Amino acid sequence: MFGYSTDLALSPVLAWQGKLADVSDVIEPVKNLYIPSALVAVNLYNKVENKRSFYAVPIKQNSIHIFYRRDLLTAAGLSDKDIPNDWEGFWNFWKQAQDKLRQQGNENIYGIGW
Repeated sequence: MFGYSTDLALSPVLAWQGKLADVSDVIEPVKNLYIPSALVAVNLYNKVENKRSFYAVPIKQNSIHIFYRRDLLTAAGLSDKDIPNDWEGFWNFWKQAQDKLRQQGNENIYGIGW
């Protein structure tokens, strides 16, 4: 079975219930090719056998990308170098950029878009 989000809900439940095969023999020879978080995501607990093991094989990993329009940032009087490195500061920065652009009459500009 393949699924894009099985690691979030389905695999942990099925492993817990003892309904998945232990695939450690597949993982072990190539374990060094994975980043640690990929292995953590598939190292699950099996309540029936009372053990933690690999019950899935990671075949891809992705991330969520955040992008911005440099021209709008410049119009707000800000630059890439002003973007904070801390998470709370990062989100507050875009609210500040939005407020500055709206003060210029750009009422349909949003600092964060989903």
